[in-house]
Amino acid sequence: MSWIGTAVVLSAVGAGVSAYGQYQAGKAQKETAEANARQLELDRIAEEQETREAMRRQRMRNQREMAAMRVKATSQGVDTAEGTPLQILAQNQAMMELSLQDVKRAGDIAGYQSGRQAQMQRYQGAQAYKAGLIGAGGSVLSGMGQVAGMASMKPEGKKWFSFG
Repeated sequence: MSWIGTAVVLSAVGAGVSAYGQYQAGKAQKETAEANARQLELDRIAEEQETREAMRRQRMRNQREMAAMRVKATSQGVDTAEGTPLQILAQNQAMMELSLQDVKRAGDIAGYQSGRQAQMQRYQGAQAYKAGLIGAGGSVLSGMGQVAGMASMKPEGKKWFSFG
């Protein structure tokens, strides 16, 4: 085999190996991004569960606090069924409900952020995969160009390969 024939074969094989490597790199980045996205989705679910539990505990604290306020007021001879004491208890209850909503909002924000990060990971993985495909295609075309360039250097009447 002549040196030009060897160079042509090596260029073609090199282009194929380069293309395959770029494809595999893009595929690996996509798989990594998908794994990260799955973990972020699990984090989002855990944050939702944590928020529900925090809200349950806050409700219990609020109920205990309201009960303690009623007991204290009643023990001092205040009628909590009507008038100003009832208004005060209602205001306190409203403030406690706001604190409960604050817990929910914080959990919703954390869950939303994890969900968005998961979406972003999937997008980045898809883009890396596409870039790998484009890079692989580019390597194949570049290799074909090199092979064509070498083929044009073959002297007239000469064989590329000789066996025997």
